[in-house]
Amino acid sequence: MLLVLTVVAFASVLVVLHVGTMAVVAWALGVKPTRVSLFYGPSVFKRVIAGVEVQVASVPLGGYVSFGTESEPSRLFAASRATEVVVVLSGVGMLVLTGVVLGTPLSTLGVDLGWFLTMVTRSFAERAEWVRSGLGLLKTSPLVGLGRLAMAFAALNLLPFPALNGGRALELVVGAVLRRPRAWRFPSWTALPFTVAMLGFTGLMLIAGVMALRGGD
Repeated sequence: MLLVLTVVAFASVLVVLHVGTMAVVAWALGVKPTRVSLFYGPSVFKRVIAGVEVQVASVPLGGYVSFGTESEPSRLFAASRATEVVVVLSGVGMLVLTGVVLGTPLSTLGVDLGWFLTMVTRSFAERAEWVRSGLGLLKTSPLVGLGRLAMAFAALNLLPFPALNGGRALELVVGAVLRRPRAWRFPSWTALPFTVAMLGFTGLMLIAGVMALRGGD
Protein backbone atom coordinates (compact mmCIF):
# COMPACT_ATOMS: atom_id res chain seq x y z
CA MET A 1 0.00 0.00 0.00
CA LEU A 2 2.86 2.39 0.82
CA LEU A 3 4.38 1.77 -2.60
CA VAL A 4 1.06 2.52 -4.31
CA LEU A 5 0.69 5.76 -2.36
CA THR A 6 4.25 6.71 -3.29
CA VAL A 7 3.54 6.17 -6.99
CA VAL A 8 0.34 8.24 -6.76
CA ALA A 9 2.12 11.06 -4.88
CA PHE A 10 5.04 11.15 -7.31
CA ALA A 11 2.74 11.02 -10.34
CA SER A 12 0.80 13.96 -8.90
CA VAL A 13 3.99 15.98 -8.43
CA LEU A 14 5.06 15.31 -12.02
CA VAL A 15 1.65 16.30 -13.41
CA VAL A 16 1.82 19.60 -11.51
CA LEU A 17 5.36 20.23 -12.83
CA HIS A 18 4.37 19.36 -16.38
CA VAL A 19 1.14 21.34 -16.61
CA GLY A 20 2.34 24.19 -14.38
CA THR A 21 5.45 24.74 -16.49
CA MET A 22 3.38 25.03 -19.66
CA ALA A 23 1.13 27.62 -18.02
CA VAL A 24 4.04 29.68 -16.67
CA VAL A 25 6.04 29.58 -19.91
CA ALA A 26 2.99 30.57 -21.96
CA TRP A 27 2.27 33.50 -19.65
CA ALA A 28 5.91 34.59 -19.79
CA LEU A 29 5.68 34.58 -23.60
CA GLY A 30 2.63 36.82 -23.51
CA VAL A 31 -0.08 34.16 -23.90
CA LYS A 32 -2.13 34.13 -20.70
CA PRO A 33 -3.96 30.84 -20.03
CA THR A 34 -7.70 30.88 -19.44
CA ARG A 35 -7.73 27.62 -17.50
CA VAL A 36 -5.28 25.27 -15.79
CA SER A 37 -6.72 21.85 -15.00
CA LEU A 38 -4.83 19.30 -12.92
CA PHE A 39 -5.89 15.64 -12.97
CA TYR A 40 -9.21 14.15 -14.12
CA GLY A 41 -12.50 13.06 -12.60
CA PRO A 42 -14.77 14.93 -10.17
CA SER A 43 -13.47 18.38 -9.23
CA VAL A 44 -12.25 18.88 -5.67
CA PHE A 45 -11.03 22.47 -6.07
CA LYS A 46 -11.92 25.28 -8.44
CA ARG A 47 -10.97 28.92 -8.13
CA VAL A 48 -10.10 31.89 -10.33
CA ILE A 49 -6.56 33.04 -9.55
CA ALA A 50 -5.16 36.14 -11.27
CA GLY A 51 -7.83 35.80 -13.94
CA VAL A 52 -7.04 32.13 -14.61
CA GLU A 53 -9.49 29.38 -13.69
CA VAL A 54 -7.58 26.73 -11.72
CA GLN A 55 -9.21 23.35 -11.24
CA VAL A 56 -7.94 20.30 -9.38
CA ALA A 57 -9.74 16.98 -9.88
CA SER A 58 -9.68 13.78 -7.85
CA VAL A 59 -7.81 11.30 -10.08
CA PRO A 60 -4.08 12.17 -10.29
CA LEU A 61 -3.64 11.37 -13.96
CA GLY A 62 -2.95 14.02 -16.57
CA GLY A 63 -4.05 17.61 -16.95
CA TYR A 64 -4.09 20.43 -19.46
CA VAL A 65 -3.80 24.17 -20.05
CA SER A 66 -6.50 26.01 -22.01
CA PHE A 67 -5.96 29.30 -23.84
CA GLY A 68 -9.49 30.01 -25.04
CA THR A 69 -13.16 29.46 -24.34
CA GLU A 70 -16.05 27.95 -26.27
CA SER A 71 -16.83 31.38 -27.73
CA GLU A 72 -13.24 32.60 -28.09
CA PRO A 73 -10.52 31.07 -30.29
CA SER A 74 -7.36 29.92 -28.55
CA ARG A 75 -5.10 32.83 -27.69
CA LEU A 76 -2.21 30.73 -28.96
CA PHE A 77 -3.50 31.23 -32.50
CA ALA A 78 -2.48 34.87 -32.21
CA ALA A 79 1.09 33.78 -31.44
CA SER A 80 3.56 32.21 -33.84
CA ARG A 81 3.78 28.49 -34.37
CA ALA A 82 7.27 28.59 -32.86
CA THR A 83 5.84 30.10 -29.67
CA GLU A 84 3.25 27.36 -29.39
CA VAL A 85 5.89 24.67 -29.98
CA VAL A 86 7.92 26.13 -27.10
CA VAL A 87 4.84 26.16 -24.85
CA VAL A 88 3.77 22.64 -25.84
CA LEU A 89 7.23 21.15 -25.22
CA SER A 90 8.12 23.19 -22.13
CA GLY A 91 6.33 20.79 -19.78
CA VAL A 92 8.18 17.84 -21.27
CA GLY A 93 11.40 19.79 -20.90
CA MET A 94 10.72 20.26 -17.20
CA LEU A 95 10.13 16.53 -16.78
CA VAL A 96 13.41 15.75 -18.55
CA LEU A 97 15.26 18.31 -16.43
CA THR A 98 13.77 16.79 -13.27
CA GLY A 99 14.89 13.34 -14.34
CA VAL A 100 18.43 14.48 -15.12
CA VAL A 101 18.76 16.44 -11.86
CA LEU A 102 17.67 13.36 -9.92
CA GLY A 103 20.25 11.16 -11.61
CA THR A 104 18.53 9.64 -14.65
CA PRO A 105 20.74 9.67 -17.79
CA LEU A 106 19.37 11.76 -20.65
CA SER A 107 19.78 8.76 -22.95
CA THR A 108 16.96 7.08 -21.02
CA LEU A 109 14.50 9.39 -22.78
CA GLY A 110 15.25 7.79 -26.14
CA VAL A 111 15.16 4.31 -24.66
CA ASP A 112 11.75 4.93 -23.08
CA LEU A 113 10.38 6.50 -26.25
CA GLY A 114 11.43 3.44 -28.21
CA TRP A 115 9.91 1.21 -25.54
CA PHE A 116 6.52 2.92 -25.72
CA LEU A 117 6.49 2.87 -29.52
CA THR A 118 7.23 -0.86 -29.63
CA MET A 119 5.45 -1.97 -26.47
CA VAL A 120 2.66 -3.73 -28.35
CA THR A 121 5.25 -6.14 -29.76
CA ARG A 122 6.63 -7.08 -26.35
CA SER A 123 5.50 -9.94 -24.16
CA PHE A 124 3.63 -9.47 -20.89
CA ALA A 125 6.70 -10.79 -19.08
CA GLU A 126 8.84 -8.04 -20.60
CA ARG A 127 6.30 -5.38 -19.70
CA ALA A 128 6.00 -6.73 -16.16
CA GLU A 129 9.78 -6.67 -15.76
CA TRP A 130 9.88 -3.05 -16.96
CA VAL A 131 7.25 -2.07 -14.40
CA ARG A 132 8.91 -4.18 -11.68
CA SER A 133 12.26 -2.48 -12.19
CA GLY A 134 10.65 0.94 -11.81
CA LEU A 135 8.77 -0.08 -8.67
CA GLY A 136 11.93 -1.58 -7.23
CA LEU A 137 13.78 1.67 -7.79
CA LEU A 138 11.02 3.61 -6.04
CA LYS A 139 11.30 1.27 -3.04
CA THR A 140 15.09 1.35 -2.70
CA SER A 141 15.80 4.94 -3.74
CA PRO A 142 12.64 7.10 -3.95
CA LEU A 143 14.29 10.23 -5.38
CA VAL A 144 16.13 8.29 -8.06
CA GLY A 145 12.86 6.49 -8.78
CA LEU A 146 11.10 9.84 -9.10
CA GLY A 147 13.68 10.92 -11.67
CA ARG A 148 13.18 7.69 -13.58
CA LEU A 149 9.41 8.18 -13.51
CA ALA A 150 9.81 11.77 -14.72
CA MET A 151 11.79 10.58 -17.75
CA ALA A 152 9.18 7.93 -18.54
CA PHE A 153 6.41 10.56 -18.32
CA ALA A 154 8.39 12.80 -20.65
CA ALA A 155 8.78 10.01 -23.21
CA LEU A 156 5.08 9.16 -22.99
CA ASN A 157 4.10 12.77 -23.66
CA LEU A 158 6.40 12.92 -26.69
CA LEU A 159 4.53 10.15 -28.50
CA PRO A 160 3.19 11.48 -31.85
CA PHE A 161 -0.49 11.09 -30.94
CA PRO A 162 -3.17 13.80 -30.84
CA ALA A 163 -3.78 15.26 -27.36
CA LEU A 164 -0.19 14.55 -26.35
CA ASN A 165 2.59 17.15 -26.52
CA GLY A 166 4.47 15.24 -29.21
CA GLY A 167 1.37 14.99 -31.36
CA ARG A 168 0.60 18.70 -31.11
CA ALA A 169 4.21 19.67 -31.86
CA LEU A 170 4.15 17.40 -34.93
CA GLU A 171 0.85 18.96 -35.98
CA LEU A 172 2.38 22.44 -35.79
CA VAL A 173 5.44 21.44 -37.82
CA VAL A 174 3.37 19.66 -40.50
CA GLY A 175 0.99 22.64 -40.68
CA ALA A 176 3.91 24.99 -41.26
CA VAL A 177 5.45 22.75 -43.94
CA LEU A 178 2.12 22.40 -45.76
CA ARG A 179 1.39 26.12 -45.33
CA ARG A 180 -1.91 25.45 -43.61
CA PRO A 181 -3.84 28.14 -41.66
CA ARG A 182 -2.68 28.78 -38.10
CA ALA A 183 -5.63 26.92 -36.56
CA TRP A 184 -5.15 23.83 -38.78
CA ARG A 185 -5.18 20.42 -37.12
CA PHE A 186 -4.93 16.83 -38.26
CA PRO A 187 -8.24 15.36 -39.53
CA SER A 188 -10.54 14.30 -36.69
CA TRP A 189 -10.42 10.63 -37.72
CA THR A 190 -6.76 10.48 -36.68
CA ALA A 191 -7.93 10.57 -33.07
CA LEU A 192 -9.41 7.05 -33.40
CA PRO A 193 -6.08 5.21 -33.68
CA PHE A 194 -4.83 7.32 -30.76
CA THR A 195 -7.82 6.37 -28.62
CA VAL A 196 -7.41 2.67 -29.41
CA ALA A 197 -3.67 2.85 -28.80
CA MET A 198 -4.04 4.60 -25.45
CA LEU A 199 -6.76 2.21 -24.27
CA GLY A 200 -4.58 -0.71 -25.27
CA PHE A 201 -1.55 0.86 -23.63
CA THR A 202 -3.43 1.47 -20.38
CA GLY A 203 -4.78 -2.07 -20.30
CA LEU A 204 -1.41 -3.63 -21.04
CA MET A 205 0.35 -1.55 -18.40
CA LEU A 206 -2.30 -2.41 -15.79
CA ILE A 207 -1.86 -6.10 -16.51
CA ALA A 208 1.91 -5.71 -16.44
CA GLY A 209 1.65 -3.82 -13.15
CA VAL A 210 -0.43 -6.58 -11.56
CA MET A 211 2.07 -9.18 -12.78
CA ALA A 212 4.94 -7.11 -11.41
CA LEU A 213 3.32 -6.71 -7.98
CA ARG A 214 2.41 -10.39 -7.78
CA GLY A 215 5.91 -11.33 -8.72
CA GLY A 216 7.46 -8.93 -6.20
CA ASP A 217 8.44 -9.57 -2.62
